[in-house]
Amino acid sequence: YSMKRPSKRYGTVPGLKIQRQHRLILAIDTSGSVPSADLEAIGAELYALWKTGVRFTILEFDQYIQGSYPYKGRLPEHFSGGGGTDFSEVLEFANQRNDCDGLVIFTDGYGPTPLNLCRVPILWLISRRGLDRDSGLFQQLPGRKQKLQNG
Repeated sequence: YSMKRPSKRYGTVPGLKIQRQHRLILAIDTSGSVPSADLEAIGAELYALWKTGVRFTILEFDQYIQGSYPYKGRLPEHFSGGGGTDFSEVLEFANQRNDCDGLVIFTDGYGPTPLNLCRVPILWLISRRGLDRDSGLFQQLPGRKQKLQNG
């Protein structure tokens, strides 16, 4: 309950303070070009965000979405996938969800540039071994892009 004084108008105490939790979709590229060391590095960052109250839906994808599940504090030991990379199904999944605030895509960036638009904000986390900032493919990715220094 809040610590405010009772309302002069209604004579009641204000109700509960509700803090909205952010809900994000974290799409993890599990194609053959992403090394397992990069996937382990994202796990530590994901745990730190989860402890602050952010709720994640994890998508494992390569050419297709391999799995979707809520994040409960740990990533699985093994990921599905290992084929090529295609981002279009991930963007379609985010467009169909009405309960997400944003889409975070962890990838090396090697894949065709998505042609369909996304209704939610996108953050591309490009691994250290992924696309260079100066490459044309990096510039063509829609949304905000960040090249990771570690991992």
